[in-house]
Amino acid sequence: MIKISIRQAKESELEVINYIIRTCVFTWNLSDRVKRLTVSSYQYNSFDLEHFEIFVAIDASKRIVGVVTLEEINTLELSEGQTGLLLHGLYVEPAFQNQRIGQQLLQFSLQRVKSKELDGLLVKAQVDANSFFKQQGFEHLQVIDADKDYLYRWWKKI
Repeated sequence: MIKISIRQAKESELEVINYIIRTCVFTWNLSDRVKRLTVSSYQYNSFDLEHFEIFVAIDASKRIVGVVTLEEINTLELSEGQTGLLLHGLYVEPAFQNQRIGQQLLQFSLQRVKSKELDGLLVKAQVDANSFFKQQGFEHLQVIDADKDYLYRWWKKI
């Protein structure tokens, strides 16, 4: 397990953050064409720094090895009366995966939910990440409205 520190991202780090996201997207089980067409929609810019909470995972050599992005959730996404954060993105540089960095970023995210006195954390996962969230104790939410609900939604109550 690699020990990391987590801090808020800086605008000057967006290039590195987007590199990590790009390398992660290109490991997903999708066609190369779909990866090329969609990768830009996952990446962040300076506007996003104002509207999301973007945090970076830093290893002992001060290298950014992971990213987690959170946002206040639209109450329409949750059951009536619930509050929470949406885990907008969680990415670990492929060379550093399977070293518990993702788990540390997830625990940090759950602490953010707790510190804001919210009910839980919602994830809309890429299909390849479903087993990770299941292993972390998230509950898979059923699709109620196929026209509106994201297929792979996970919830963890705090």
